[in-house]
Amino acid sequence: MAMAAKVSILAAALLGTGYLAAHNISGHDATAVAPASATGSATGTPTGTTLPHALAQVTIISPENAAKALANSQIPPSARADILAAVKRREMRLSILPMRDATGAAGQVVTVTSSGITQNVVLGPKYQNVVLPIRGAGQATIIATTTPPPDGLHIGALFVTGPTIMPTIPGPSDGLILDLIQQ
Repeated sequence: MAMAAKVSILAAALLGTGYLAAHNISGHDATAVAPASATGSATGTPTGTTLPHALAQVTIISPENAAKALANSQIPPSARADILAAVKRREMRLSILPMRDATGAAGQVVTVTSSGITQNVVLGPKYQNVVLPIRGAGQATIIATTTPPPDGLHIGALFVTGPTIMPTIPGPSDGLILDLIQQ
């Protein structure tokens, strides 16, 4: 079997496992599987909390389009030049994660952190592109900044595999870690 086929099968299996765990279909609690590296402020999470993980296939932004993507992003302007230089040196890649409030409501705020860069994203009924700077194996942390509705915050995302509802974020300062597969 060719290496590409093996990698595709492995990625599909991992995505399926992540989906099953995130939706508690496997019978295990998804919050119990976060590794020790998901604890503490090193990943942008509140100290002492353990966040669930979910796999996400995201689209890579080509280096030729990096400047335009950064200019249209919510990444702080002071960080954009450094990120663009790192992309040109091939030390960093940019990916795009379209996100929205899956209930159609507007006004919920989440903090999205990847590679030490934090963005505040106001969710609404329409997808908005969140640019994720990624170094090495990518992760993005999404934390609820505002108090979610009583049934939790339901974030919709467009992954390479199609529209997805991410695991529910139950309260403020709660969130999840996306383990990113860039394509």
